[in-house]
Amino acid sequence: MDHGASPSPHPTPSVDESWDRIEAWLAEHAPVTYGTLRPPAREEDVEAAQRELGVAFHPDLIASLRRHDGTARRDDRRNAEDVLEMPRPYGPLAGLDDLVHGTLFLRSFGADPAEDFGADPAEDFGADPAEDFAHDGSDREEDAGWRRAWLPITLGIGRDTRGGLFLSCREGARYGALGRYSDEEPPSFTPWTSLRRFLAALADSLETRRPIDGAVPVAFDGRLLWEDVPEPLVEPRSALAEAERHAEPEPPVREYTAEVPRPGPDGGRAIAFFLRRITAPTPPDRPDVVFVEHLEPAEVLRRVGVVPHTLRDRSRARARAAGESAWAAFRPMVRAGALGTWSCLLDETGEPQGRRPEVLRRLSTGTRAVALWRQGRGEVHLAAYEDGRPVRTERLHRRPSPSRPGRPHRAVLSSSLPPEEDEPHGPYEEMLDLVRETWGIDFHPGETDLGVLPGGLVLPLLDDLPQPAPYSTVHHLDLGPAVERADEATLRAAVAAQLRRLAAETGIDAHPEIADALRLVDAGRPPTVTDDDPLGVRLRTLNAEAHAAHRSLVGHDRWTRPGFRPAITEKDRRAWTSRARAGRALRLFLEQPPHVAGAAVLEQRTSPDWRAEFLHDLDHARGARAVDG
Repeated sequence: MDHGASPSPHPTPSVDESWDRIEAWLAEHAPVTYGTLRPPAREEDVEAAQRELGVAFHPDLIASLRRHDGTARRDDRRNAEDVLEMPRPYGPLAGLDDLVHGTLFLRSFGADPAEDFGADPAEDFGADPAEDFAHDGSDREEDAGWRRAWLPITLGIGRDTRGGLFLSCREGARYGALGRYSDEEPPSFTPWTSLRRFLAALADSLETRRPIDGAVPVAFDGRLLWEDVPEPLVEPRSALAEAERHAEPEPPVREYTAEVPRPGPDGGRAIAFFLRRITAPTPPDRPDVVFVEHLEPAEVLRRVGVVPHTLRDRSRARARAAGESAWAAFRPMVRAGALGTWSCLLDETGEPQGRRPEVLRRLSTGTRAVALWRQGRGEVHLAAYEDGRPVRTERLHRRPSPSRPGRPHRAVLSSSLPPEEDEPHGPYEEMLDLVRETWGIDFHPGETDLGVLPGGLVLPLLDDLPQPAPYSTVHHLDLGPAVERADEATLRAAVAAQLRRLAAETGIDAHPEIADALRLVDAGRPPTVTDDDPLGVRLRTLNAEAHAAHRSLVGHDRWTRPGFRPAITEKDRRAWTSRARAGRALRLFLEQPPHVAGAAVLEQRTSPDWRAEFLHDLDHARGARAVDG
């Protein structure tokens, strides 16, 4: 990672020289931020702070405080977005008051009050100081938790003591060096060996746009902002494609040994061992289930989104084994069977589908559907839909009752005692009683032998989009004034231009379905999106890829059971997540007002200059409208 601290043949500029350059750039390009620089700290205040902390400040820190007593106060929120911020997560430079406050607070977490400030550098850091700087910060200085002579010189992104930069005033090889700290990771030193080098790197970054810790400065609306440098666009590895190279596994088996007594050659006993294959036990019969009236199981599976080539007959044990394997790539596994005039859909593995409103609306179109599912221990839910509309919801939660101990009650309170796993008539069974009484569905999971049923892996349906929200602010850009100055057609044209930029940045325009949709948008004939059309299937696939990439990196054991882990990296995960979010922004553009889609598109842009590009696109669309008018 580029920290802006590469060796230079020229001497490092002084603190004053770097501040001259920083101030000049801010005055020209970010005057609002420039106006928030605090005046110099008074000499008597600097001396008082050193006495209070018992630490002699490094000369670089004193020189910087003589220029500006920080750039923000911890308790000042009025100009929180205007002050001079360092790149994330470092935050603004701290003034004397906050430096003292933060030091005293952080000392309470592991500092040694009897620390020897006059230790020999070689004793703590090794004989070669240059060698000490070369490694990644695992030396003894960090092992103390928080050194008394470490001073937090930035306020962090939250303007508190949870993270930021610190400067070491401790004698030794690290004297004057800058480190980073946070409440999530141990302290570690940065390549900036002095505050002087850091300020020089900051000045260089402002003048040449050289990245600092992966961020570049952006001047917008009189303010200095920092934007991440976009990663190069590459084709990410596909967890779904890797899964296709693996066959569906057989049901798991367990092996055990048995002892058989036999006479030995000397008249004693000999022990013989043999192996026996036993099918894994079936899980408890309290499944998440959806009952759908007057639909065949095949139609239920189609509506829920089963991938056609994964459809086959499976026992429950086989379905669970398949759904927990690398072959599934974390896609849900469902099965469906007939139950009189109703069909039942069983969630076997993966993210439950039968409880989703999107699924229940689709299953109940032209008919009725009743969903039953468990949530935690002791809590059972029911949702009934008719022709795509919810008509009834119930919730049972076991609560202790003096008159009826051990019986569940309808309740809205979340505090209750969890039922025993072998409770003969718990909330699940009582909800089944309600289903029988109300809809005449006679379902006994422990007695009704559904046996082998058709089923397969699900490509989950698209999520519901949120209700349109008011104008919002996206990363310091208030969309309200921009929206109010443009009519809907002008705004939609500008957002469409941003959408094309986002599609190119994330690579989703390489998919023909999305490329076709963008061409229709340009032609003024935006398409509709359904779960079954090519565009909808593509967006659902992007969501499944992002989900699989995420789950493959969180230590889940399903990939390792067959001895396989997909070659998915964190970069792959970020790429698929960006693609899925860009696809969602496309849906918003096609289905919701342009100001809602605009916020979603701009939120996902990766170009550091997206704000200026949006205003340019807005002006261009306004000009085009004027010419057409």
